[in-house]
Amino acid sequence: MAKYEDIMKGFSGALGTYPGSPAFGQSFLDQYRNANRAYGFLNNYTENDLAGLKPAERANVDVWKAGSNAMRGEAVAGGVISGLNGLATIGAGALQASRINDTTGFSNQIDDLSRVGTYGYNNFDEIARDYQNTDFNQSIDYDDIRGMSTGQKIGNVGTSALAGANTGMQIAGPWGAAAGAVIGAGASLAGILSGDRKAKVEECFLNAKADIASDMALANLNAASERVSDRMDRKGVINAVADGGKIGRKSQTLLQFMESKSRKPRQRSEATLGRVTRSYCNGGVKFRIRAK
Repeated sequence: MAKYEDIMKGFSGALGTYPGSPAFGQSFLDQYRNANRAYGFLNNYTENDLAGLKPAERANVDVWKAGSNAMRGEAVAGGVISGLNGLATIGAGALQASRINDTTGFSNQIDDLSRVGTYGYNNFDEIARDYQNTDFNQSIDYDDIRGMSTGQKIGNVGTSALAGANTGMQIAGPWGAAAGAVIGAGASLAGILSGDRKAKVEECFLNAKADIASDMALANLNAASERVSDRMDRKGVINAVADGGKIGRKSQTLLQFMESKSRKPRQRSEATLGRVTRSYCNGGVKFRIRAK
């Protein structure tokens, strides 16, 4: 037959089997192990062992057993919640480390550059003004895209490692802290490497896009210059021939050429064939011979 005093003493001793760290106290793992040990201690008593207890003593043993079982569940739940919170903190740090700056503004500048020279120009001064006001050597630096200095990267790793260590300590004590620090630092490093890689790819893409846009702008300006030149040449030719200038190999003015193509043939009213004069009249042709 079990004695109530022995059961109470053994139960209390089982709950203090794993005291935890002097600095940080019991971890959730310590709490679970203590509760599990106490529950196991009470569970080893059979009904025959407890038959000699008073009703109030037997009720207390049942309460202790139920309480130790509940403590096991609370320790598990606390460890899970602490772990999720820690993972969320570590994940947020890794995500922050993997981010790069928004490059939409620079991309819009490149698009504007590619449209230079496509506007309507009336003279070379307008083209020259656009040329002088355009930066054809646009480029973006890796650091501007990455947006994270070396010091910030180190700080991110440290913060994530500390968050992991704190979570690990809460869950499993010193060994858990060591494991959590490694997990936190590893997640941060993974995020940093991911961000570095994305920044490098973005840098190459945007600078290549800027080079293409610069070539397009120069080509557009050259084409615009040719259009203005052609228009001015045509205007100059028209002005020249209007003032009596010559065109073509036959030294014929443009106006004369146009008149010759648009004028209808006219019949001659009179033609001299030696001493014979021919003239047209109503009803036929009249010939007259003149002496020389």
